[in-house]
Amino acid sequence: MIARVRDGVSSFHDGQRGITLVELIVAIGLLGVFATIVTSLYMSSMRAMAIGRDLHANTAQAANAINEITRDIRAGTDNPVQGQSLNNPTFEVAMADKVRLYAYINLDGSSELPVMIELSVVNGSLIEKRWAATQNSAGYWLFPAATTPPTSTRTIATYVVPSVAAGGTQLFTFLKTDSSSIPIPTGPTGITDATALRSIAAVQVSLTVRSSATDASQQVTLQNTVGIPNLGLARTLS
Repeated sequence: MIARVRDGVSSFHDGQRGITLVELIVAIGLLGVFATIVTSLYMSSMRAMAIGRDLHANTAQAANAINEITRDIRAGTDNPVQGQSLNNPTFEVAMADKVRLYAYINLDGSSELPVMIELSVVNGSLIEKRWAATQNSAGYWLFPAATTPPTSTRTIATYVVPSVAAGGTQLFTFLKTDSSSIPIPTGPTGITDATALRSIAAVQVSLTVRSSATDASQQVTLQNTVGIPNLGLARTLS
């Protein structure tokens, strides 16, 4: 009888002995594997979200900048000068990463008023400057020197990839009516020959922006060829 009681007590304690050390180690190991998988999935999701966010932001910035550049260049026009038989060409400056041109842009009112516009890459940002014109007694529009303070200045895009001279891409390529490109002389002035400037019928814009000055992983490049209808040049599309 006593033996049976002892056997029952022993069986009772065996059934309530709990988790062994081996089982605990196995459970901790499985928990570690599960935590590693969850953490890896979380980090991957966060990286994917960051990449998507940067791509979206860079694409939006590049698209908005291309639209603004297109609007400026498409409005380009020659500038009649009193006492000159030929108008001044639309482009005063034509470089790989800088243009300055005369254009008719609706600024504030309902009338189209001529302005001088400069688009250039400065310290990694694409800057637009505008100078308003004044009209003389003969009805000709006069523009101030580019060294004078502009009427307005604004940043169109930030973290623009540097120019060709700095190992980047060429922002502006100037095209003739046959869509062939006009060579840009090396040096700080770009195209200066008046005949070459007058032959510009379109501008190919290749804009590359990135998330920061050093992060090129999610950079976006957009390209557009902008005609200049005010010049009346018939361009052959290639």
